[in-house]
Amino acid sequence: MLLSPTAPFRVVIVGAGFAGTATAVQLLRAWRGGPLHVTLLEREAEPGPGVAFSTPDPRHLLNVVAGGMSALPALPDHFLDWLRSRDPDATAGTFAPRLAYGAYLRELLADTCADAPEGAVVERVGDEAVAVEPGGDAADGAAWTVVTEGGARMAADAVVLAVGVNRPRVPSGVVPELLGHPGWIGDPWDHARLLAAATGAETIAVIGSGLTMIDVAISLADGGGLGGGALAAADAGGAGRGGPRLLALSRRGVLPRAHRSRAPQRLTTFRPPLGPLTADRLAAHVESAALAEVAAGGDWRSAVDGVRPYTQKLWRALPVSEQARFLARHARRWEIHRHRMAPDVAARVAQLRESDRLELRAGALQRVAPVGSDAMARAATSRSETSSGAGAGPIELVYRGDEGVTRVVVDAVVNCTGPDPSPTADPLLSELIAAGRARAGTLGLGLDTDLDGELRDCDGHPSPGLYTLGALRRGQLWESTAVPEIRCQAAELGTLLAARGTAVCAQRAVA
Repeated sequence: MLLSPTAPFRVVIVGAGFAGTATAVQLLRAWRGGPLHVTLLEREAEPGPGVAFSTPDPRHLLNVVAGGMSALPALPDHFLDWLRSRDPDATAGTFAPRLAYGAYLRELLADTCADAPEGAVVERVGDEAVAVEPGGDAADGAAWTVVTEGGARMAADAVVLAVGVNRPRVPSGVVPELLGHPGWIGDPWDHARLLAAATGAETIAVIGSGLTMIDVAISLADGGGLGGGALAAADAGGAGRGGPRLLALSRRGVLPRAHRSRAPQRLTTFRPPLGPLTADRLAAHVESAALAEVAAGGDWRSAVDGVRPYTQKLWRALPVSEQARFLARHARRWEIHRHRMAPDVAARVAQLRESDRLELRAGALQRVAPVGSDAMARAATSRSETSSGAGAGPIELVYRGDEGVTRVVVDAVVNCTGPDPSPTADPLLSELIAAGRARAGTLGLGLDTDLDGELRDCDGHPSPGLYTLGALRRGQLWESTAVPEIRCQAAELGTLLAARGTAVCAQRAVA
């Protein structure tokens, strides 16, 4: 059935964090003709910040300087200008609070909607997508129908999956009976659970030692950041030190590196290695460039940052077997140098370590369980450390390190192992894959797409009008989770959708 000439081009964007918000903004900015209806479908109450920029703790800082955080590639100083209008002392090198960036995204979306072209409408819906089905009702001529948890069916000419990263997977060794324990925080961004578990706790274990662990450590050790002072007040009768002692366990026991207080004066010009590309050769080449920069009186960060414009091209040039080798042998080392801490954050972490408030340990996790769930396993361990803090019952963490098997008894455990990379961890994506409308990306990272971000079905054919960006393109691009990469994808996708929508509206007008 032909649609009315005045029927809008309908785009449903699933997810309204940075990726979804930036896509909506770019689509509206690129729209030139005909009616347009954009639906931002987001479970959370407010579109814009997403998980990354919804933290209530002002001590959680951006990991990129303000001069590099514009949401709009065509306006590189857009965020810096916004920040300076509120903080005259801000500079291009300022590491702003993440909650400020969340406010920036909300205002950007609101301002763009207010200035939208005539006939362009943005609707924000607080619901969760559970399925994306091909076609629609006979009367709507839709390419896709988005089905929500609340029972709505949204007809769409195009669908953008901007669902961001998954929550962490449950690490191997965590027993099922722990998952309902009040001291198990499986989602480090569940601020209420984190606050409740930390109240009165003396020792908290954190599984993982990356940037998420850093955020958790700063909030819990200092107190007050999560609950407006409630944590510090509660701890006056608990640990008595403004927050619990933290023990961070990861396989290698290393932290992300820190940014310089001042940005390097220049980026090293990166020259890819000649000849066949392998993971080992590429890693050695980058390390050699960093060492050469230091030997010349520069900073290794200049060399690492100089690789950034080439990262996606280099990743695509690696054979799949070499991509797998890179993930197994080099990815963690790359990430701790590439994704760095703000200088003030690094200084605070150093203080926590020097005062024994934060301890790093290296080892392979073997078991995490409520104390008393397996007396035989506890008796078999070689060393024991205990905590006497309050709580719903202590938790036992067992790991194998250089000194053998160690048992630690703590009051709570926070899972900071990072996002689950498998698309099947998300119910919506799992449904799409099971239905054959999408397939997992290379090495199980995200979803398989073409260069425009359009999904490929189970046979490798395009799923016309079904797009994604950001973390779900990691299999194809590797570096695809940070603002500088996602904003470019959003700009390209917004332009593509605007061109397609204009053509569709023109066809309807003459049909």
